[in-house]
Amino acid sequence: MRTVYLVILNCNNMNVLPALCESLDVFLKNNTYPIEVRFIDQGSTDGSYEYLENYCEHCIDCINANVKRLKINIGPTKAWNLAIKDICSNYKYYLCLINSDMKVGVDFLAPMIDIMEKVPDCGMVSNTLRDYENIDFVQNAGPNLDDPWHYKMGWHYYRGKDMRPHVAEWGHMGCTLFKSEVFWDIGKFDENFFIYSCDFDFQIRMKLAGWKIWFCPKSYAQHKTFITCNELKKNSIIAEICKKDGDYLHWKWGRNVLDWFNKNTSMDINRNLKDIHGEDYNLNEIYS
Repeated sequence: MRTVYLVILNCNNMNVLPALCESLDVFLKNNTYPIEVRFIDQGSTDGSYEYLENYCEHCIDCINANVKRLKINIGPTKAWNLAIKDICSNYKYYLCLINSDMKVGVDFLAPMIDIMEKVPDCGMVSNTLRDYENIDFVQNAGPNLDDPWHYKMGWHYYRGKDMRPHVAEWGHMGCTLFKSEVFWDIGKFDENFFIYSCDFDFQIRMKLAGWKIWFCPKSYAQHKTFITCNELKKNSIIAEICKKDGDYLHWKWGRNVLDWFNKNTSMDINRNLKDIHGEDYNLNEIYS
């Protein structure tokens, strides 16, 4: 049985780590797979590194958990690659990347691994994303069959729906499982990206190499709906980095690439937040 490495990045995320770690504890108590939990802290100063040290020290018996401390924030692509380099590369394993602003489902991993085991050319599986506070609101229910470059969302989306897994044109990177052979085949994440568009780039490379991307409706994690998008708009420095990432994606793959992969063109983020939380929602109150 392959070891599954859960890799989680942290940079001053003390406001969300306790909820993530509590959900991991519930998952780990019911888990039957060999698991290692790897946190990478990128220069945190809010006490979150110390929190993760304590969590790893007192993690559930038989689970190997550790936190690697970096002096600065080197960005997701470099940090993910660092985790991959740290994992022994002479055997087959699964790598699961989990955002720190997540709460994982009790049995989120098993349905994704089941796909990997049954489909030889499956290199990546992403799952359903539900809202962090409102579990009945589905933030990402996989690609829309009528428009596969956009994802389905809404209240009680899966009521009466077909829950079978299927091949997808793309997947999110919030709570995503990879097969080690993919990295051996196409290499790691392109470190010319800081964060934005690196997922699109990696999936294009996967598809060109013949690997399939799958979506698993039965697996879910809860994610802070659209919060990252809104925060990026407010931070001019990060917004400029994202613009550079987008420009690099254009340069690397051609001017039409965002027409293939841009998943937010038909969305009004603020409208959808109001749909979730009500007309009088206050972003800071909801996710402070």
